[in-house]
Parts: sequence; C-alpha cells; structure tokens
Amino acid sequence: MTNRMRVVILGASGTGKARLASALTQQLADVSCDVVVIPEAEALRAGSALLQASPSSPDLILLMGLDQAEAASPDETPRRMQVDARLREALQQSGSAYTVLYGDNERRAAQALRLTRRHAGQPASAPDSDAQAASRWVWVCDKCSDPVCEHRLFTDKLGRAGA
Repeated sequence: MTNRMRVVILGASGTGKARLASALTQQLADVSCDVVVIPEAEALRAGSALLQASPSSPDLILLMGLDQAEAASPDETPRRMQVDARLREALQQSGSAYTVLYGDNERRAAQALRLTRRHAGQPASAPDSDAQAASRWVWVCDKCSDPVCEHRLFTDKLGRAGA
C-alpha cells in the first residue's frame, strides 16, 4: 500500500486557498497526493491540535500570505491580519514546518507545485524565474583577482594615501 502525501492549505478567508487547491490537484495527477483546504474557522477552533502528529497529519503545510486577499476591503484587513497571526502562532506551537506563499495566483501555484514535487522526491517541472536568477549569480570572495574588485580598489587607495 502506497502512502499518500497530504498537503494542507491554510490561510485567512479570501486568500485563494480553494483556487490553489484546485490548481494543485489538477497539476499533481501523477503524484499520490491529497490536497486539503482547512477552513479558517476550523483551523482557528482546533489551533495547534489540528496539526499534531497523527496518521492524518500533513506532510506539507502551505500558508497563504496576505498580499493578495481577494476582494479585500479595508474593513477586512485587520481581521485577516489577526487570523494570519493566530494561524502562525498555532503552527509555531505545534512545531510544524510550513511555507508561506506570496504573489499572484499563478506564482503561488508554481511555488506550491515545486514544493510538493520536491517533497514527493520528484524534480520540479520548470524552475521559476527567481530560481533561475539566483542560479546565475555567483558569489565571489572579497579578495578575488578581479582588477576592478572593491577590495583591490580600496586597498590600493589606502596604500597611496599612506605613502
């Protein structure tokens, strides 16, 4: 019997939980995975007990960021912030690792898909632009042999100033 991975999506109302769950379910047809959206009221009522180790405990927890609250009215912002803080507190108290997803719906779905595939031991289908940009940047020591390096520039200036 194959163990199915369980992905739990949490977040304040209007953050796109259902949309993300639908996108993940469609794109993860090849992965043995259950995507579960925990309604805000249930998550707040159960608190950290919801995430305690059990046969149904999640393998991956995705928390929806507040940057894109759908149909956000100024009146709802304080309540969403309070819900978000309470969810984060419950996650912290339970000792559960979680990832916060930010960006538009497409970006969130790409992040969640990459995380889920990685957790399932599969390669991500396509790296996102942030990963590509990060892979192009290479760290160079501050004492490199590049003639226009800041270290050489300032050391040379200090040497000339002291002479």
